[in-house]
Amino acid sequence: MYQPPGSGQPPYGTPPPFYPQQPPPSRSNGPLIAAIGCGALVVIGALLAVLLIVVSKKDNKDSTISPVANPPASSSSSSPADPPSSSPAYTPPDCQFGTDDTFQPDCAGSWSGDYIQTKPSVVKYYAKLTVTGDSKTASVSFSGNGLDCSGTVTILSNTGGYKALVRTNITSGTSSGICASVNYGTITPSAIESPEKLILQLSSSMSAAQGSGTSNSVGGLTK
Repeated sequence: MYQPPGSGQPPYGTPPPFYPQQPPPSRSNGPLIAAIGCGALVVIGALLAVLLIVVSKKDNKDSTISPVANPPASSSSSSPADPPSSSPAYTPPDCQFGTDDTFQPDCAGSWSGDYIQTKPSVVKYYAKLTVTGDSKTASVSFSGNGLDCSGTVTILSNTGGYKALVRTNITSGTSSGICASVNYGTITPSAIESPEKLILQLSSSMSAAQGSGTSNSVGGLTK
């Protein structure tokens, strides 16, 4: 039944008792922050270690490189290679022979030098050839090792002005070996090496048509 206010009873029944709720206990962030800080320190330490290793290797590499005073020029700035030089052209000797089988003027003068007999035994002599230009005949002498003979050298024919077939006639001091009374041979001017030479090669006791003799001798005579 409804009771009016003031009758001593709360309206609409008795309210439930009020119990104040406690706030949830707060969780501390200290351990998490400490873990994050430790991780950051580990990463920083690792990066520092790697950086020190890289710097150390670079220093060691730089210390092993010797300085280059003059670095090589780049290929782009280098001048082109010089073309290979061609072989020098052949220069004919000054002394040659005329079509009339004469000594040309450049042959004039005294030519002398060692003269080696190679057959029948090896003996060294001294030879001297005195040439007059535009002449078919020159004078010749041989000396040394008991020889002292002289005579003339006459051009019989020549090949292209370069090689002459000659005959020697010994007129004084005739003896054995190189001083046989008659010798046949060749005179060949040579300009391969300086000074210019006349290569005189003789064989005794042979005719111009024969190919052997009892004595062979050769020498390079220079002015």
